[in-house]
Amino acid sequence: MVKLYLDGNMLHGPLPTAAWQNMTLLQELYLLDNRFGGEPGGPTVIPTTFGQLKALRDLGLSRQIAVSSLPSELGQMTNLRHVFLAYMGLTGTIPEELARLSLISEIYLQHNDLSGTLPGYMVSKTVNTILYVNGNRHLGGALPPTVRNVRQLSLAGTRVAGALSEAGLFGAALQQLYLSNMPHLSSTIPSAIAASTSLHRLVIAGTNVSGTVPVEIGELTALEHLYLNQNKLSGRLPSSLANIFTLTELDVSNNNFEGELPTTLGAGAAGLRVFNAYHNRFTSRVPEFHVSDRCRLTLRGSMFEANAWDCSTPP
Repeated sequence: MVKLYLDGNMLHGPLPTAAWQNMTLLQELYLLDNRFGGEPGGPTVIPTTFGQLKALRDLGLSRQIAVSSLPSELGQMTNLRHVFLAYMGLTGTIPEELARLSLISEIYLQHNDLSGTLPGYMVSKTVNTILYVNGNRHLGGALPPTVRNVRQLSLAGTRVAGALSEAGLFGAALQQLYLSNMPHLSSTIPSAIAASTSLHRLVIAGTNVSGTVPVEIGELTALEHLYLNQNKLSGRLPSSLANIFTLTELDVSNNNFEGELPTTLGAGAAGLRVFNAYHNRFTSRVPEFHVSDRCRLTLRGSMFEANAWDCSTPP
């Protein structure tokens, strides 16, 4: 057997332990959306015998009732490429033995109850990696000083801490970065952000990041969604934002921005559909946006002299 798909069948009972020892050729195992459990009312246990699935490339166990911890034996599955272990109630720490999984390119561990520190090896692989650990509210540690070949990274809702300006998050391969609801994230947005020219989603929200938005942000010409809300950012929005013609959603609300909005923003970011700027100290008129499909403009509490148009009745 090479592939086994049993997801979405409401299967229940304990996961077998001995069965995996004979599946030496198995490459894909998907058991998502079931109700596997151990003793009645007890947690599911990921069998340590999973480690004998040497040929396995894909492991999908997301969305079970409850699971105890990640067994270190998973580090023996050195052929793994894609791991889906989200929404499972996983507890404990991320085993160091998983560092042996050098071929892995997708790791989904979001919305569990993992603790300890984020291992550095998870963001320093030679293959392009997608890593989601968001929603693990007890997972901490420092921001990685160096990130290599990470395409998508979500640390949202964790206790990972550090100075954003000193972390090496903005690599050339980065496409999506989610850093929201992270009160231990501080410092400023670095000018090194310009290196992430493939970035199309950037979320830095609900943090203690302060300072101004660097003018280099205008070099992110693939950016579509930019969320910088609920931080301690200040100063003026850089006029270079108008250089991002791909921008469709911009949220800078709940900061300390002031002064005039870039007058070229409306003409440059012509595809902008969502613009939230409320709870700042902007003082200028709203730039005129020359498009007909505006979806939402929210500017309340921003001290504008006047609004160029009302988004409730698009022009």
